[in-house]
Amino acid sequence: LKTAMEKTKLLTIAVIGLLLLNLVTVTFLFLQQPIGKPPRPPKPDVFIIEKLQLDAQQQAQYQTMVKTHQQQIGATRDSIKQIRNTLYKQLLLPPNQRTQVDTLITQFGAKQQHIEQLNFAHFNDIKQLCKPEQQANFSLLVDELAKLFSPPQPPPRR
Repeated sequence: LKTAMEKTKLLTIAVIGLLLLNLVTVTFLFLQQPIGKPPRPPKPDVFIIEKLQLDAQQQAQYQTMVKTHQQQIGATRDSIKQIRNTLYKQLLLPPNQRTQVDTLITQFGAKQQHIEQLNFAHFNDIKQLCKPEQQANFSLLVDELAKLFSPPQPPPRR
């Protein structure tokens, strides 16, 4: 009788232990990042503020610069969208009536070039915002700019 009670007690402890282990495992899995989704990188403005270690006054100036830059880029992107729509509507015309294609592609390229000029000027302004002791951090930032502002890469195909 005593051994049966000991076996029951041991079995109860084992079941409770396994339940706790399962609970810990399930909790751990739910707290992890979803499978297949990489962690989101910080927003570019937050990343730049941290990378350059901008003080409060610099941050206020930087946020004003960002707002102006975003407005300029947004207007140019809207213009690009209009050019792209006009370009693709040329496909509805017979080939011998598609007279605007080259002009539209040239306009598209000029707008894209304008975006790069705006970006370059924006980062030059940020460089001017930096104090001498922050210039080394800015140099490190320059190495990451292309990656930071590139469109996200699709996951590799299997």
